[in-house]
Amino acid sequence: MADTDSVKESLRIKADTDAVWDTVGDFPSYPEWLAEFKESEVLATRQDGWAEQVRFTIGAVGITISMTLAYTYTDDRMTWTLVEGDMLQRLDGGYTIADNGDGTTTLTYELEVVSTVPLPGMVRRRIATKVVKDSLKAIRARAEKA
Repeated sequence: MADTDSVKESLRIKADTDAVWDTVGDFPSYPEWLAEFKESEVLATRQDGWAEQVRFTIGAVGITISMTLAYTYTDDRMTWTLVEGDMLQRLDGGYTIADNGDGTTTLTYELEVVSTVPLPGMVRRRIATKVVKDSLKAIRARAEKA
């Protein structure tokens, strides 16, 4: 049986919700500002231009993973599920984007991972937590520049 690791973190961004949406939804730019992302390709888009399916290649600690994610959207949330991927059985997650009413936004990142690679639980959780925290910091830096 596979072990699931779940992480949920939030942070405040000194940018409005539009800037945050523009940042997290700009998949082609991910390799420019997210260190682990080597390639990204939008495979399908909705009629309004938002991506429905994106293929990524990610590299870290000498390992390269390719994966395709399917995206859905609501007014305040972007979610994704794994369509296919190397070394992953499941990769579900989402961003919740909340307007704080003062020109800032709270971004919450939730991630649930099931890997096919056998690793001790503590190591898996540490990796998942690092991914979430590093991504939030990179999103904040990019959105605050916009």
